[in-house]
Amino acid sequence: MYKFISIAFFILFLMPGCKKANIDTEDLPPVNETPAITETGTPAGAAIVKEIGAGGGKLSSADGKIDVIIPSGAVNVNTQFSIQPITNECPNGRNAFRLMPSGMVFAMPVTIIFHYTDKDIEGSLPELLAVAYQDINQIWYRIPSADIDTIAKTISVKAKHFTDWSDLEGLKLKASSEGKETGEVKISKQLLLEVSGTNDAKPLPPAPDNPSPEDDELPPLPLPSPKKPEWYVNRYKKGNATVGTVSPAPDDLGTYFKYMAIYTAPDKVPSPSTVTVNAELTGLNWKAKVHGRMIRFEKVILSKPINIIGNEYDYTVEIAYNDNNITGYTGQLYTDKASFNMHVKLEDENAVVALSEIKNYDASVTPEVKTYNLPGSSITFTWLHGGGISNAGFMNITGTQVSHYSESDTLLNLALLHKDPINVKFEYKSVVGGGSQTGIIGGEPMSNGIPGDILMKVVNREQIFRQENGMGIFIKITPVKK
Repeated sequence: MYKFISIAFFILFLMPGCKKANIDTEDLPPVNETPAITETGTPAGAAIVKEIGAGGGKLSSADGKIDVIIPSGAVNVNTQFSIQPITNECPNGRNAFRLMPSGMVFAMPVTIIFHYTDKDIEGSLPELLAVAYQDINQIWYRIPSADIDTIAKTISVKAKHFTDWSDLEGLKLKASSEGKETGEVKISKQLLLEVSGTNDAKPLPPAPDNPSPEDDELPPLPLPSPKKPEWYVNRYKKGNATVGTVSPAPDDLGTYFKYMAIYTAPDKVPSPSTVTVNAELTGLNWKAKVHGRMIRFEKVILSKPINIIGNEYDYTVEIAYNDNNITGYTGQLYTDKASFNMHVKLEDENAVVALSEIKNYDASVTPEVKTYNLPGSSITFTWLHGGGISNAGFMNITGTQVSHYSESDTLLNLALLHKDPINVKFEYKSVVGGGSQTGIIGGEPMSNGIPGDILMKVVNREQIFRQENGMGIFIKITPVKK
């Protein structure tokens, strides 16, 4: 029964050699128990407004992050309900919304549902999610009766009236480089690891505007405080030379970093290239309702996948250009394609790129001949196959040059080299009344081919760039598995 509890809570007992964590209690970080009083959020997007009457109804935010369900009998007259996204001031908050109308007490409690995805809670766990509201004194309170559904990926609460609401993570493991959260690191480079969380603060007198019909007293939230976990990499305590190591942050970084750790990537890309950093925390006092059952957690394991980036990469690249308005009249589809292999070698702030097996395919126009009938006239376009030049068209790729490479975000900008690109050549015949006129359009040389460049990330994952309507430039970059 209750098999939905995350396996991350139990995996600790399966780790070889893992016994009760030996944590120096004298060196534990202080726990912040002072209730957080923050600024009120400000509008951060357009409000969704809907009129709902005595029969009830449903309202959802534009991003699908929150639903509000008004049951039958909650209001007795048609009432305007709204969801306004706001800046999030909640401790460890994720998504904040101002729900309206304010000041109205509902005859029947409404249901507020927050949605999450697996990506949303990376570095945390669904059982560590919570919902909080901000009261008239700008204090944030957690709703203990919030019910987490790990199958539907929702967390829901009942409310007697509206205010500002946010979902939050009780604990979160973060990896960062130069102040930015990331899940990637180059070989031999380092990431800063930290776990912070917000425990329930010391009790306060019951909130004067408690919106929860299921909780008599609500625990206020403090600002997040640091935690000191035991660290593992791929189940190895503190890691090893193959998957990377975790060590305490140096003392000279200052007091702020005292409870953080440093992950150092191995000097070679492991197989697979993604490792998992685990933070084991014990001695917790976290309660959550999961699938209707209140559970207390004293020990959890937070996980963060880290992709190890090497200094040499191989890709296959496919490029296409489509244009169904090539003559100025929609109806003839111009298509040009090329493919090649690409080797990228990184050298600190520099990148060396080499192309091989370049294939430029003959451009095509479909249909090759088409007549467009206009009021009182017609015009016929006949494609001239590039004037006899093989592969002639917008592309004809011969190589590339590195325009720019950024080591911090692994962005690589490549300028593509093209040989003799030309505009598409058509013969046209225009008929107006009883007369006609013929001529040639296109065929002149182009100074630069299409596409002019490629902006990509040097990572071990597929990247696709295209317009939504299928026209224009299409680029597919696929890493070659070794």
